[in-house]
Amino acid sequence: MKQFLALCMVVLSVTIVLGADAPVKRSRPRGSAAASGGIVEKPYSGNVFRIANCQDKIPLDKISPVVQQMRWTALLPIEVLNRPTAEAPMAMAEKLVAEDNVGAGVVVVDKEDIPITLVAPERRWTIFNIAPLTADNPSLEKLQERFNKMLWCAVARTLGAGYSSYKPCVLVPFKDLASLDRNPATRPCPEPFNKMIDTGAEYGIKTISIASYRDACRKGWAPPPANDIQKAIWDEVHAVPATPMKIEFDPKKGR
Repeated sequence: MKQFLALCMVVLSVTIVLGADAPVKRSRPRGSAAASGGIVEKPYSGNVFRIANCQDKIPLDKISPVVQQMRWTALLPIEVLNRPTAEAPMAMAEKLVAEDNVGAGVVVVDKEDIPITLVAPERRWTIFNIAPLTADNPSLEKLQERFNKMLWCAVARTLGAGYSSYKPCVLVPFKDLASLDRNPATRPCPEPFNKMIDTGAEYGIKTISIASYRDACRKGWAPPPANDIQKAIWDEVHAVPATPMKIEFDPKKGR
């Protein structure tokens, strides 16, 4: 039952976050995502999954949106930051997972002498090497597509998810760049997420909570408004009722 509920949570979050802009047929009009103030994340405390970017072929500003999408798709606290590249990849990986509040991580490097991924699940890290992805001098667009796929693979495998038998899914076998390119999937199917969530929990990495700004206001954890739409929602939800509720004595109930 726990796995079923977790799977439902992931599918629901993917639908809300990634499908918000897709046309959906509805039986009656409903408020738009913008009218709900957009999606916000509940403050989180616990270990994180940290990606250390130690290469410069793909800049951090191209990686950060991908990681944000991963974070809200997996509902796991995945983050990315730049790190210097002076040390050997394994040494960098060991230092990464030794940092405070880091449950597991991926080190992204650009080295000629190692394969695309070196996974050490017992060490809680994976080394993701982008150099093999550039072997055929791909366009920047093609390189970014390969990078996105393999970053998902690196994170998933660090958190205990191997190849999936369901398709479409980014976690399927490939033997060369051509077969990697032929896979149309850019993210995992729902099946591997239970493994990622359960393995993350073993490392102190808990799931995150996201909601529309309106729902977050109603639940009491919304951040201060960041724009006019959120300000209007904040004021509406926190407004003092014009007619306060009256509690009257009920003789039949005695209270």
